[in-house]
Amino acid sequence: MFHLIQFNPLHYQEQLKNKNMGIYLYDGFVNSDRVKAVTNLKKNLLKMKNVVWFSKQHPRVRGTNEKTKGFIPIGETSIPLEAFLLSDLPIKYIAGEGSSAFYSVPPRMIAGYVPNPYRFYLKHLLDLKILTPDKVYDWQESQKK
Repeated sequence: MFHLIQFNPLHYQEQLKNKNMGIYLYDGFVNSDRVKAVTNLKKNLLKMKNVVWFSKQHPRVRGTNEKTKGFIPIGETSIPLEAFLLSDLPIKYIAGEGSSAFYSVPPRMIAGYVPNPYRFYLKHLLDLKILTPDKVYDWQESQKK
């Protein structure tokens, strides 16, 4: 399957240097109110020890590969997160912005989540107990304080 989708997990393994892997998913939705939540989440992720963080954009936002200091961009945008999950890569954490990919990971892997106001994933992820409220970085809550 990896050959068919032109995915080489060894490319990522070489960059880990015996550390765990984290993948930050971003959805390409830019909103000035949301920036604070995204920034706080990324700062907290980079404080985690023994984790190399990669950033993976959503396939629909091709060509906007996010470059964030401390995160290694995954250039192959058409490769789904699920391919990474099926590999032998030591993926320990998933974090990021509103994406249906969070349905594919066990709750223990989710390090943080910023909801997308145009998707209804947050309610379902909470109802299904895939996501817990303490992992949600919600800019709307911070606006109320």
